[in-house]
Amino acid sequence: MNNFIELFPLESIFFSLILNLFFTFLFVNQKTLFKFILIAFALINFFLICFLVKKNFFSGLESEIEILITSQYLFFFKIDSLSLIFALLISILWPISLLYTIYFIKINNFHRPYFFLFFINLSIVFAFGIAFANNLFTLFTLYELLTLATLPLVMYHSHIKNSEFNVISYYKILQFSSVLLFLPALAFFNYYGNSLEANIAKDFSYPDYVSTILFLAFVLGIAKSSIFPIFYWLINAMVASYPVSALLHSLIVVKVGIFSIYKIMILGFGLDYLEQIFGSKNWILFFPILGIIYSSIKAMRTNVIKTILAYSTINHLNIAIMSAFLFTEKSLKSSILHVISHSINKIAIFYSMGIISSFVNNAYNIKNLLSAYKILPITSFCLVFFSLSIFGVPPLAGFISKYNILLSAMEVQNYLVIFTLLFSSFCSAVYFFNIIKKIYSPLKESRYMIFNIKSHIRKIYKIKSCSDEDSIIERKIFFPMIISLFIFLLLNFVFYFLVTFIKNFLVI
Repeated sequence: MNNFIELFPLESIFFSLILNLFFTFLFVNQKTLFKFILIAFALINFFLICFLVKKNFFSGLESEIEILITSQYLFFFKIDSLSLIFALLISILWPISLLYTIYFIKINNFHRPYFFLFFINLSIVFAFGIAFANNLFTLFTLYELLTLATLPLVMYHSHIKNSEFNVISYYKILQFSSVLLFLPALAFFNYYGNSLEANIAKDFSYPDYVSTILFLAFVLGIAKSSIFPIFYWLINAMVASYPVSALLHSLIVVKVGIFSIYKIMILGFGLDYLEQIFGSKNWILFFPILGIIYSSIKAMRTNVIKTILAYSTINHLNIAIMSAFLFTEKSLKSSILHVISHSINKIAIFYSMGIISSFVNNAYNIKNLLSAYKILPITSFCLVFFSLSIFGVPPLAGFISKYNILLSAMEVQNYLVIFTLLFSSFCSAVYFFNIIKKIYSPLKESRYMIFNIKSHIRKIYKIKSCSDEDSIIERKIFFPMIISLFIFLLLNFVFYFLVTFIKNFLVI
């Protein structure tokens, strides 16, 4: 079996992904077996990726797949260190998110849950494809297919007020930005061919100002990275349920955007060449810096929980882009670390809020979270923990990634980046503290909280008071979902080992 995987590594991964989608339909009427198969295939994929990481790191294992469409256009996938890091991140978060989502669907009585899970898994398949994409045709095609795969998930709660407008806006913004992405991709293709590894730096006949325009068009065209000013699609997508929001913000969509920028930076242009054409002024940094300042202020000025989380995501993704745009090897690795730490913590925050929203009526505004810790003490603790990590409390993952970005900025003496990072951390502390303060605020009248608990939860579990004894209900109802949160909690404490691994494993 090991020999087969070594001979056909990429084929093994894609075969397991396609089987997952196939079994989604085959066992749709067998609920227990269906859930088991979904999680089992996600775990198989995780072990496959771990095996490939090990082989690539110690033996230099490489693999390529070419699927010819025409003489000029082909799908081309290749294993390299960057693609394996992205694939490893997805494969770690995927089974955990499935465990959570399956029980979230059950508790919230979703209609057509198999339809919902199918599109989540389909989005995962496209994300893996983008991770290993090694030419512009493959990257652009799968990038667009991912938008289409996530659209039914965002549309799933179309009965919510203004949701249709938000869904249309979500699609329009992503499609408009795709035009921006298509134009430089077409220019790059005509001049260099289909391969991403052409590397403009090798062709000295290409004028620097044209390279600058081309790179800027690529960056603004990849709207899934949520770079300023093309990030409003993320706000519009917040009509979706918490598992979908987590998928968009932490697991797939925005991470696909960020890693697409990394691929174009490393393979298409080269860090040394980008540093040369932008020079000491490095004006392109103002895009992420403006995004950080704007999103920080907006997050502090709203009380709508999903809007706060959306602006927080925009904030931290722009921090990662800001670090990458310092154009040094150290800053790029720090950027990747920040993307990973943000993925772990933000998905856990969304899942914590998902548990609270499953239990409490109208949990869309901070004021409706008053004294939620009484009934949901474990979830409340997890929310506090991951919030502390997000705004950078040592020794948690968020602190480690931000500290590495700080060191990278100090190395090139970019004090504007240092100030922006500190400003962002302060603002993150403010808006997350507002949520935490409300959750842990005591109530004078406990009956208020009782009427806030969703009626079907009160009826099934016979909740009559908000006494401390009733907090055991949290463990009865949400046990598998809480297990997911504890796994994310453990990932924070092993993050230091991940730092060492990425610094040694990633080849730029």
